[in-house]
Amino acid sequence: PQVVTNDIRAATELVTLLQLETEVDSGNIVFTGETEQDVVIPGGVLNNTNYRVVYTTVDSVALQTVDKTTTGFTIEAASAYGTVLLPKTVGYSVLVKTAQTSDLSGIINISDVDAGSKAVVFATPMTTANYRVLLQPNGFFAARVPTKTKTGFTVELGHVPPVGESVNVGYDVFV
Repeated sequence: PQVVTNDIRAATELVTLLQLETEVDSGNIVFTGETEQDVVIPGGVLNNTNYRVVYTTVDSVALQTVDKTTTGFTIEAASAYGTVLLPKTVGYSVLVKTAQTSDLSGIINISDVDAGSKAVVFATPMTTANYRVLLQPNGFFAARVPTKTKTGFTVELGHVPPVGESVNVGYDVFV
């Protein structure tokens, strides 16, 4: 079915992106009932905040990275994670790009007034609408691209953010 083919293509694109990254810092943080933990990155390792953080946990809990700076970031869980009696260790790896993966990339912010979707408009129209868009949501939600044209595409969330809230979605366009 087409859904399986789409999933395979998205997974292949993600593996390609991962191969173009290198780890610059890693470690473990222990959660004992917190929803957030700060991580310090040694000074001089990074010169910008264009990095990704991937996590490993024993129970596959979803975590997100917030408040990124060149000297650290915050790991955020959706709810209290671990306890004093049963602490949970989170492994993290800070990854940076080793090659430019897309000339057309960025981050869009979708707020409650956007009703769950937002258009990305290209500065210069494409010669074709036959391009791929790889999305990287920053949070505990899914995003998809329901429409593409030569002039841009639409990013759609599976929900509308609560009033006064917004979410960021990173994107890379491949022609």
